Order: sequence, then C-alpha cells, then structure tokens
Amino acid sequence: MADLEYLIHGGRIGKAIGLAGSILKLQPMIVFKDGELEAAGVCRNRTKATKKIIDLLDSHVREGNLNPGDYDFSIGFGYDPKEGQALKIMVDTWLKSNGAEASVEVYQIGATIGVHNGPYPLGLGMIKKV
Repeated sequence: MADLEYLIHGGRIGKAIGLAGSILKLQPMIVFKDGELEAAGVCRNRTKATKKIIDLLDSHVREGNLNPGDYDFSIGFGYDPKEGQALKIMVDTWLKSNGAEASVEVYQIGATIGVHNGPYPLGLGMIKKV
C-alpha cells in the first residue's frame, strides 16, 4: 500500500530516512493552510493517519471558533476509492457529532499530485460557503 518510495524518488526525503520510515510504516502528514504547506506530524500507520485527519479538522475548527456548517468539505483519494469513502463516513460522523450539516464530496486526486506522493494520497479540504 502507501509507502515513502515516491517521496524518496522525488527528493523530498533522503533514502536513509525513507527506508527507516517505510520499515516503521510512517505516514507523513501535511497541512495546506493560508497558502502554505506545513508539516503536521507523522503517524505509525494508515489507520492512525486517517484518524489524525479528523483530529486536525477538530483542532482547526475549535481553535478558529469556526462553525462547520458554514463550510463545504472535499475528500481526495488516490488509487483506493474505499479509503476515500471511509474518510467521508468519518467526516460525516464528526459533522453530525458537532450538530452541523455540510456537503462532503469525494474526488479522485489526479496524476499531478500522484507523481509527487505516489498512488495513495488521502486528504481533506474545507472551504467557506459563499
């Protein structure tokens, strides 16, 4: 499944770190916020990384005192549509537990992102409704 091979080949991480990270099944997390990419940590496996996406969403909404109902959400997945649908269920559950109704759309991520991250990227975006 997902590994660090594409990050190594793209020069984003070194071979030694990539090898160690692959052995430990590390999943790097990044956040794109206000036009900037930031490291958001590392998780030990894909399941924990998916749960951390929800934790990051929750933290962002709480810290910004945001109303989730004022936003539309998009989920992007790479090669595995089941992974995208599983994240959608988690986001829908999170929205329901916060008393919010919002659109959550699921899209396949294109080749441009896949070239840099490999065939299994997974992400969540939110944009304020107009």
